[in-house]
Amino acid sequence: MGYFITKWQMISGKITIAMVAIAAIVVTKAILSFQLYSQVQENNATISRQNIPGELASINLLDVIGDMNADMLHYILGDAARSESFDQNREQFFHYLDVIEKSESVDINTVQELSSLFFQFENRVKLDIFSFYDPNDEIWARAQVTSMVDSTGQSLLNLSEKVQVLESNAHASKLSLQSDELFELINDLNMQMKVYVLGAQGVKEEFSSSIQRAEFLLTWLKYILNEPSSHELIETLRAELRVMRNGGFEVFERYNNNDKQGVLKIAEEVTGQEYKQLSDTIGLLSARLDSQMTERLTVLDDLTNNYNYFLFGSIFAVLVFCAVVIIYIYRSISAPLLTINQQMKSLIKGDTSIKVPYRYRSDEVGEMARMLEAFRQNQIERNQYQQEVIIARDNAESATKAKANFLATMSHEIRTPMNGIIGMIDLLNTTRVNREQQRMLKTVRESSFSLLNIINDILDFSKIEAGKLDVEQTTLPLRETLENVVSTLSPSAENAGIIFQLYIDPELPEEVLGDPVRLRQILFNIIGNAIKFSSKLSRRGEVSLEVHAYFIDVNQITIQFDIKDNGIGIHQDQISTLFTPFTQAESDTTRRFGGTGLGLSISKHLTELMGGEISVNSTVGIGTTFSIHLTFPFSQDPSNRVNPVHIAETQVYVDLSTDWLNSHLPSYLKTLCVPWKKLDRQLFPNLKLTDPHCIIITDSLADLVAMEPEALHDSIKYLELLPQANISSQISERTFSISAQPLKLSNLRYGLRVVTGMESPFDIAPHTEEQLEIKELSSGESKGLILVAEDNPVNQEVIKKQLKALGYECKLADEGLQAQAIYEQYDFDLVLTDCHMPECDGYELTSAIRQKQIEKGRRIPIIAVTANAMIGEAKKCLTAGMDDYLPKPIELEKLKRMLHDWMPSSDTATRSGVAMNLEVVDTVFGGDMNAYKQSVNDFMQLSFPQYQALADVESEEFEMSVVANIAHKLKSSASTIGLDELYKLTQEIENHSKLGAKPPLLNTLAQLKSLLPKIESLLNSQNNET
Repeated sequence: MGYFITKWQMISGKITIAMVAIAAIVVTKAILSFQLYSQVQENNATISRQNIPGELASINLLDVIGDMNADMLHYILGDAARSESFDQNREQFFHYLDVIEKSESVDINTVQELSSLFFQFENRVKLDIFSFYDPNDEIWARAQVTSMVDSTGQSLLNLSEKVQVLESNAHASKLSLQSDELFELINDLNMQMKVYVLGAQGVKEEFSSSIQRAEFLLTWLKYILNEPSSHELIETLRAELRVMRNGGFEVFERYNNNDKQGVLKIAEEVTGQEYKQLSDTIGLLSARLDSQMTERLTVLDDLTNNYNYFLFGSIFAVLVFCAVVIIYIYRSISAPLLTINQQMKSLIKGDTSIKVPYRYRSDEVGEMARMLEAFRQNQIERNQYQQEVIIARDNAESATKAKANFLATMSHEIRTPMNGIIGMIDLLNTTRVNREQQRMLKTVRESSFSLLNIINDILDFSKIEAGKLDVEQTTLPLRETLENVVSTLSPSAENAGIIFQLYIDPELPEEVLGDPVRLRQILFNIIGNAIKFSSKLSRRGEVSLEVHAYFIDVNQITIQFDIKDNGIGIHQDQISTLFTPFTQAESDTTRRFGGTGLGLSISKHLTELMGGEISVNSTVGIGTTFSIHLTFPFSQDPSNRVNPVHIAETQVYVDLSTDWLNSHLPSYLKTLCVPWKKLDRQLFPNLKLTDPHCIIITDSLADLVAMEPEALHDSIKYLELLPQANISSQISERTFSISAQPLKLSNLRYGLRVVTGMESPFDIAPHTEEQLEIKELSSGESKGLILVAEDNPVNQEVIKKQLKALGYECKLADEGLQAQAIYEQYDFDLVLTDCHMPECDGYELTSAIRQKQIEKGRRIPIIAVTANAMIGEAKKCLTAGMDDYLPKPIELEKLKRMLHDWMPSSDTATRSGVAMNLEVVDTVFGGDMNAYKQSVNDFMQLSFPQYQALADVESEEFEMSVVANIAHKLKSSASTIGLDELYKLTQEIENHSKLGAKPPLLNTLAQLKSLLPKIESLLNSQNNET
């Protein structure tokens, strides 16, 4: 007993009793609530299981029998197919009747009554109407009469008119009345047959009488007229009359127009009797079911109200009891604790003169008070020693902060001009520069980033020490980020002779939420180390990055990044210090491989800041594997995936010699929805194609070309996977090459689209997102007017909205002839045309517009927009005179880039009808107008004469390859000084030359010849202004 008394005096005992009381109240409330809730659920289930299905089924029954009655009437009126619809509705009737029976809301007698009434209705319709009357007979009769009247009847009228001509001869006075009567009889015969099929009565007798009278008149006429020619005419007339008679009797025999009137009366009886009785019965059933459901809903509403009243009442009781407990706890526990807490705060501040209350209580508060008093006594004794410790600590912290501040300040001061350098390099890269300039810019950029990486390491380390490094939570394009990291590091790996491989699980989402900058930093550090420590070995170095899902939750995904190398490896006893700042695995590592020793330390801290972990597994002389696990929340669309490549009528074969590609390429092809087969080299020389085209993905192109069947030479295209990093795409007549070391899914998709003709293989100068920013079209503002020729209304609406989003106006045409008419009415800047349209397709439209442009002396771009994914479609479009090719479905980003490349710039200076893009003064020459004008002078002296020579080759024999090389060298000079129209025209000349398309090439050269005088006038006027 004493134990329980002691426990009651303790705070924990008092709280336990209060909690037990609250729990009892809550449990009681829960039990009663469960009982009420069970009743509500039971009633709700009854309504959902019985009343609602039965009510809906009864309504559907009324609709079904109404449709069946309509089927009966349409059948009589000539639509024979409605008998099948009648049978289909019969199945629907019994389906809904079965639903009513299963709903348990209707007794079996009612169901049987409905079935009986329905069978009466069905039997009456089928036996008295469908079996008795066939509307096809009436259709046949109408067609037969129409044919007979149009042919035989008309012939009789023509022959009777010839008999009337005989009146002008010797027997005119005798034949006049008889010939006129014969003509009227033939007209009557035609009319009698027509009115018969319309339902007229007594026509058969009139028709027979008219036939007999006509035959009599013909016999009489033959007797009166003795000339042989007259006899021949009368016999011909008699033969036609027999045809008319036989045809009419056949119609009378096969089709009785009284039948239709009979079945119409039967239909009226069925509607008024069987149908009405059945629909009335179903209506009564529906009303009864509705009444039942209303009653049950009322009961459910009452139960719900009672449940709500009880719920709120019980909650109120619990709240009142809790309020009493809280007041008691505050007075006996919280208030004393707050007092002791204030005393503790004062003691922490160094005030040892406080008086500690409640020391004589027997509960936990008393124990705390006594402990606080003991602590106060100890604190008094330690104050003198603590003062010395505080002084020493402050000195140490001041030294650490000074170091961190110095590193942060100096790193920032150095990083600021470096960012300016890199920024200007990126801006310069957005301009059109030749390949040598690109190579030099790339070298400068990579060197800048190398220096910046060292600076960033120092700055990040100082931020980590100061606790000021944060990570962002923004949209992270996962695949794009990883491929960009690999693209940046690939040249370093290739220069070191290292095999660099990449595999990103295609099932990963394309976008997640995370910090792309920090993820790149982690991967740059670890992959860079892997490349660095796998070089300078006796064997060839290998580095791989594999990325796959480690764990997937509802709202987030954990991704594992494995970076493997076959480098020098790490001793197990050195792994523990691997992530220590300024530390490397061995003492001579810095001398042999360089580095600050901060990369791995920063990577570990960044991984932990992002909520992940990093681990190492290494064997000396074998290699090292770093595994990183990072968790990312899903973006708004967690199911986003890479767009597939839809290949039609094309066989895809794979022939690879690399284990890595053989292991990972199939999953990429599966993600791109590309079915494929492994190529059997022994069977390849005798390969038989079941589709018109064939694509072979290989890393041994020369071997396959040597074995290629000659008969399939024009049907086979090759996608070559080259073991090189970031190569320029190599194009031949049947081959397109992409980099396979590492192989990126985006490159594979691009390569497949090129070899299938869905994407242009020609290089287009890159542009930044700022240059391609989407600007919503506002009132009175437009980037240009575009003519869209598209025969599909849905596609019209889609492209119209896309163009509006990009800031363009458009005019729509349903087909090519309409597009030609609209083209004459407006001053368009560009034409988007479907290739396959009725009346006039896109190729004919292009030819017509190009002819009109030659007449007007102004040329605008024409872009093909087609769903045809066959190989050779791009070449066909360019050969027809189009400027570029955009496959469907049209992606907004690609449409935006296409329009940016072909539409005239909004910031232009115009003279003599030629536009000059003055943005280059800032983007290329840094705002230096003198340097720009000097470049214009250089262009006039060096490049312009070559353009004139190029324009004159149209009248001479020339080599396509020579023209292509000249155009390739000249186009960048036009772009540099802002002559965008001349640049695009030169690019067209290059493309046509590469494709061997001579007719469109000659047309483009003619355009160039007419444009050059205007350009010369424009540039001369600019020089005169100086």
